[in-house]
Amino acid sequence: MADDNWTLVQDAILAFNMKVPDLAKARAALLKVLEAEAWKHYEPPIGKACEPQSFAEWVTGGIPRGLNTTVKNIKGYAAGADQTFIDALDAAMQQPEGAPTGNRNAAKGGVSEWADECFVSGCPGIENCDPDCMRDASCIAADPKTTVYNVHGCFDERPSGNRESAALRRLRKHRPDLHAQVLDGEVSAHAAAVKAGFRPKTFTIRADRAELIAATLRRQLNPEVLAMVTKLLSEEG
Repeated sequence: MADDNWTLVQDAILAFNMKVPDLAKARAALLKVLEAEAWKHYEPPIGKACEPQSFAEWVTGGIPRGLNTTVKNIKGYAAGADQTFIDALDAAMQQPEGAPTGNRNAAKGGVSEWADECFVSGCPGIENCDPDCMRDASCIAADPKTTVYNVHGCFDERPSGNRESAALRRLRKHRPDLHAQVLDGEVSAHAAAVKAGFRPKTFTIRADRAELIAATLRRQLNPEVLAMVTKLLSEEG
């Protein structure tokens, strides 16, 4: 198994360290490493067996002990990738092991320390905030340099969060059936999150024609909600 892992890791190292890396080949090679979790333990032909404490350690490690690149670079490869790659990379970056000392959420991944406030309106509060919250990494790290495990976050900056990654993460944890449908391309991450009840349904209304506004509301709202909206609009008038 360790030898098989080295073969996968070696392919990824070669793909990422070409003078002009092929984006598709690099993603494909890394995906195989992620799916097999080959980065966690492998035996290169020279030196000791490699067992990095975290995915970030492996990414930044020198050859053959790592990809010899940066997390920021890996984040760039995630941009525009398919759902399977994004989900696998996000799972690896959650870091259930090897998280920084003092991390209250080390066993769950997420932000290593919490600040006293959240940028997002409606946040349940720091003490009640769930690392799998659909707002995802919106709570500010107390230290600007605090490590954050998020595919579209950054390991040396405050988290920006990513709604798609958050949806995949929560679906993976709580609704594996819908998670599988997303990875199979049957439904979008957002639609699956709505179906699971993790997000409210939203829709867009064209605002320049009253008849189109009315038609959209009739089509999108159930009769009870539509009646309530009509009543509220009448009262405001």
